[in-house]
Amino acid sequence: MSFYNFVAGPLLWLSFAVFIIGLLVRIVTFVKVSREKDKIIYQHFNWRYVFLTFARWLMPINPTVAKTPAYFLLVYVFHFASWWCLSFCRDTSSSGRNPDSGSRGRSAPPAR
Repeated sequence: MSFYNFVAGPLLWLSFAVFIIGLLVRIVTFVKVSREKDKIIYQHFNWRYVFLTFARWLMPINPTVAKTPAYFLLVYVFHFASWWCLSFCRDTSSSGRNPDSGSRGRSAPPAR
């Protein structure tokens, strides 16, 4: 097994596992400390209101967001344009190759 195969295989999965386990440990300790220090918040906590708040902020027509229409328009246009570019734009510059060919910049031999 070459070094590249080791790094791209088992070592990559090990790094993913360490990341996920570390993330879960941090979330659990954050919730634990939060429950100890902010007891009053958890007495009135309701998941329904959390989801309603997020849904309200995602709605295009929202009284809170509509107070600053320029910012509202800028944010929605930016996120839509970012999504569109990541979905549909392709890098065909520099080498002039076809990005769908998978040839890594090498041209196919001429047909006889």
